[in-house]
Amino acid sequence: VFSSRTRSPPRPNPSPYGAPVRSLPGPDTVAAGWLNPRAKNLKPRPSCGLSVRLHDGFTPSAFAEAIRAGPTPQVQAMVSFEGSIPFAAPAELYLRARPGLHAFVCFVQSASGPPAAKLKMVTVTSATDKPVAEPRSEIAVTWSDFVFEFPSEIRSGPRTVKVVNAGQQIHEMPIVTLAPGKTTADVLALLSAPRGPGQPPPPFETVGGIGPIAPGGAAIFTLDLKPGTYYAFCFILDPGTRTAHAGLGMVKEITVR
Repeated sequence: VFSSRTRSPPRPNPSPYGAPVRSLPGPDTVAAGWLNPRAKNLKPRPSCGLSVRLHDGFTPSAFAEAIRAGPTPQVQAMVSFEGSIPFAAPAELYLRARPGLHAFVCFVQSASGPPAAKLKMVTVTSATDKPVAEPRSEIAVTWSDFVFEFPSEIRSGPRTVKVVNAGQQIHEMPIVTLAPGKTTADVLALLSAPRGPGQPPPPFETVGGIGPIAPGGAAIFTLDLKPGTYYAFCFILDPGTRTAHAGLGMVKEITVR
């Protein structure tokens, strides 16, 4: 998994994080292919849950130390995104994991202290002679730079969605409902506004979707929406323009009937 030369972790920036890293339960070794971590986020507000693959040369201890500072750019430089725990619950998630050292990370808000990082390191071995079959999906979604490709109208109720990132950049797809009287223009305006104290709450509520996946990655997740109008956004920043992908056109209106 690792190269012979071990790189030192980047120094984390100051942040509100810093609580001890806690362990998550689960196996230490799994075979490559489709994995079902049975990720469920039953909290009323979304948390940051990610599945990542460490780049060769970074050790588990270096990664565990780095994430004490939270989901910083330094942490992102150590990994590639293989998939993400869905924002809303209940949901099932299947990840297409490649061989290597993977980490399941969850950042959880605490009422009595700084946010806590929960971590599970898993070694993904080469596929066996009995690979796990790809789960059946009903809705096919393709991400490119910078477009969501899938039907703009879907049926209500539980649906299984397969996402493939065919682009050259990392993408994500939270699905939201807009606050009364708000439009996608209000969301884009918030993304371009300076961040800091006193910033108004986001004009939307996340109700489902999936977080970052690296180019070439794929994941399958469940989605359960009631009839209505929803929107998919990609909030990842384009490294060249520092503009959110949504501002470059990666927004899609979804009608659920």
